[in-house]
Amino acid sequence: MKKLLYLFLTVALIGCTGSDDVDYEYFSEELENNVYTYSGVSRHSNGSGPDLEYNYDVYYSFDFNQYAYYENVVTDWPERSECYATYYQEGGVITSNEKDAVTYLLGSMTYRYTRQGTGVKMTVQRSSGSVAVTNLTKSSSDDLANAIEGKRSSNTCD
Repeated sequence: MKKLLYLFLTVALIGCTGSDDVDYEYFSEELENNVYTYSGVSRHSNGSGPDLEYNYDVYYSFDFNQYAYYENVVTDWPERSECYATYYQEGGVITSNEKDAVTYLLGSMTYRYTRQGTGVKMTVQRSSGSVAVTNLTKSSSDDLANAIEGKRSSNTCD
């Protein structure tokens, strides 16, 4: 009996340590409580000579009562490196909210967010039938704050 109690306590304590994961009922809740990102390379032509390449990072946050998404973009392109750009898709409504996916309708566009491991697959379908897919990785609000720290909002840079 003593061994059984010891085994139970060990398993219970192991189950309580090392996990910051929250068990959300709906995927929209998880999205709204986290920040996601993707990075890429942008090419700019200066009209003469080779194209110039610059890195960018896009940080996504969500508040489905207001937006399909909210994004902040930072780049090392010299003409924009002191700024961060902000974009969002305002309005719309959740049409399906599940444990691992949420669908959001905004005008003639459908946004489908699906869990992919610790990341998110964002699929945008337009009424024309065209589809764009972006794979987002989990980030943090601290990473976002660090990325835009010391930069000016894009509406003060133009």
